[in-house]
Amino acid sequence: MLDLKLIRDDPERVKEGARKKQMPEAAALVDELLETDRAYRERLATLEALRAEQKKHSRAIGERKRRGEDARDLIAEAEVIRVRARSASKCSRICSRSRCMRARSPSSRWMRARASRCWR
Repeated sequence: MLDLKLIRDDPERVKEGARKKQMPEAAALVDELLETDRAYRERLATLEALRAEQKKHSRAIGERKRRGEDARDLIAEAEVIRVRARSASKCSRICSRSRCMRARSPSSRWMRARASRCWR
């Protein structure tokens, strides 16, 4: 099993190793893995930003309520952020699972198909 960091750092070396072992289809999988990993990292960064924004809104809501002010507008915004964060979290988990890609089994094809829908 290859370390993902090695594949990220030196994909050409991994592809060459696969060719030497007469596994040309593995070279295509390296590119696919790198694309999936890139999409996963982007999705994770988005998720972390949404969670930070959600936390900021929660503090602002609490502060307004402590002062006795109306916080309905912030609550509505926080709900929208919560829904977006939940959606991003779900897609992030799917992308994370599809990163494994150990074999071209029907289940891994299914996971890649699900992950590709999340990339859009």
